Amino acid sequence: MRVSNIVRICCVVIISILSIGSFFWFSCLASPSDDCVVDAEFDLRFISGTNCVVEISAIPSKLITDKVYTHSDIVQASGEELGALKYAMFLMIEDQLDVLFQNAVVQNFSLPMHNNGVFTETIDVSLSPSFFNLNASVEIDTLIDGFLDLGASIRYFFPFPAERGWNNTFSIHLPMYMVFESANTIEVSQNGDVLTWRVNNWQGGNPQTAGEVLLREQSPTSNTSENEEIQITFKIDGRSVSNI
Repeated sequence: MRVSNIVRICCVVIISILSIGSFFWFSCLASPSDDCVVDAEFDLRFISGTNCVVEISAIPSKLITDKVYTHSDIVQASGEELGALKYAMFLMIEDQLDVLFQNAVVQNFSLPMHNNGVFTETIDVSLSPSFFNLNASVEIDTLIDGFLDLGASIRYFFPFPAERGWNNTFSIHLPMYMVFESANTIEVSQNGDVLTWRVNNWQGGNPQTAGEVLLREQSPTSNTSENEEIQITFKIDGRSVSNI
């Protein structure tokens, strides 16, 4: 009887240890450590006043799933390891898109592609009425593009995020028909069609930078007033992206 009890206790202990180990491994995979170190670029290419294509390129120096991967380890990772690494990157990118694009329609977001240590992702983003803090019944594409066509200026506010361990560069690329009047960044391309903000959070303590830009059409159909400005504020609090 004593031997039977001892065997039973040992089995319970072994099962518990295995369960804790499995839980720990999946927890690491599902919630990548803050010790991950990544340099990333987010290129927001505006197509219209409410639509943009976002191209993401991320180069990790260190990633953590069930073990620590250096950049060299990532380059040489097996197919199975890359699956876990892609998922870890997916989760961290998703968290930052939640902050950047709340209540927007995000399409084509999936596991990132990988090539020689670089993870890339391209998504389509449509800014919804709630993203502009407007009623859901508003035809937002018609409204914003209509204002721009009238010669009005639209002021955009973006909370550019960076998780701990990430240094992020955010660039807004304007189409040929749009120009910016002002922005709270000094990093502007020579011809004024690319504006850049940097959020360095490798050491923590700098999780977000506010970006602001005032845009208008270069040659609107009608210019109702040279001094007219229509301001729309993006109120984003980091809740989940609606379509992710």
